[in-house]
Amino acid sequence: ALASAGRVEQENGKFDKAIAMQQQVVSRLRADTTTQEYAGAVIELANSHFYAGHLDLSDSLNAIALEIYRRRRGDRHPLVADVLVNLGAAQFERGSYVEAERFDREALARVRAWYGEDHPATASGLTLVGRALLRQNRDAEADSVLREAVTVQERAFGPVHPRVASALNELGTIALRANRLDDAERYFLRNAGIYTSLYGTRHWLLGIAQSNLGSVAMARQQHAVAERFY
Repeated sequence: ALASAGRVEQENGKFDKAIAMQQQVVSRLRADTTTQEYAGAVIELANSHFYAGHLDLSDSLNAIALEIYRRRRGDRHPLVADVLVNLGAAQFERGSYVEAERFDREALARVRAWYGEDHPATASGLTLVGRALLRQNRDAEADSVLREAVTVQERAFGPVHPRVASALNELGTIALRANRLDDAERYFLRNAGIYTSLYGTRHWLLGIAQSNLGSVAMARQQHAVAERFY
């Protein structure tokens, strides 16, 4: 119950409250620090620290969970991949995109081998790799990877899903940088439509989509349109 309450606070963005609750969960499970349950509690605490910007602390907690999962499940298990994704996310936030790509590719190799090419977990891994490539200005590689990710996610979840929207956002960024403005607008409009359908008109993710549409309008010298989106 305490773990669930902590997760609710995490989802609400109340990270200090979440950390306090999740730290209690970890403390109560500390009688046996080799269990998968303990590792899961440590990861939830690591996630809240990550969202709060405590990247070093998040990394240290994820390292504990990684060792437990490797010992209990073996190095190729998807739970190991989940922790590698977390470590990659921290590197991404630091701007260490080469290191982020390394962690993301290690995670992708595990989920691809476990689930196969056509699984949404594989597509999510592709999206992360594509995002890291994009930040390294390797746009052609990123575009190919992200298109593959969108195809798999749409097949698994349909056209309106947050994982689809996430990949579309990155594809829009690639198109915008290449001055393919019609393509960029198409991607960002789909992105905005998905978030509106899922979360309504006041969600911060919709704000990002609208900002991206403003950037397309700016590139077209349509300043009044850009102002409206911003």
